[in-house]
Amino acid sequence: MKVLHERCLFGNLDGEYISRGYAEDEIESVIIRFEYSEEQKKDNVRKGKSMTPEQWDACCITEAHKRSAYIFPVMDEIAKNFVCYQYDKVHGPKYEDSDWELFFWCMSFSPPRGVGTYNRDYSTIKLDFNRRHDASKHKEICNRLLLFVAERFSELDNLTLEVYHEIRFYDPEYTMQVQEQ
Repeated sequence: MKVLHERCLFGNLDGEYISRGYAEDEIESVIIRFEYSEEQKKDNVRKGKSMTPEQWDACCITEAHKRSAYIFPVMDEIAKNFVCYQYDKVHGPKYEDSDWELFFWCMSFSPPRGVGTYNRDYSTIKLDFNRRHDASKHKEICNRLLLFVAERFSELDNLTLEVYHEIRFYDPEYTMQVQEQ
């Protein structure tokens, strides 16, 4: 398991705004995904070169389902221990509620044209934090999430959690002025 912290959402001056007390580092989201090791990537290249395009397409579809099955138990356990909007569409919390902690999002597998329904692809999951909560609540939830996943899934070599940070200004008027520049 790997945990990465990404601050690509920060601008050049954001560190300065934080150091001067105009803003704070806020956790925007956590991406949970399957990531191949370098050796697995090389194996995939070798496999791809030895197959016909049709065989490779079938192999890719099979691998996509395997990646999804690998990550699904992680998300399922998270949903049992955190209030996740949109994970359980039938019994889950309403968006307007302030008690949910994480907004669940993932892609879907596309069925053949006109056949069946879309099934969730859990190989890459995005968990956003409730915007009704402040930055300190986001950090508290994120820390609980990282600890929870590490305690239960640290042995999963292909599991990556990427924490995305952004800047939150204390004064909404200041935010508007900075965005206009």
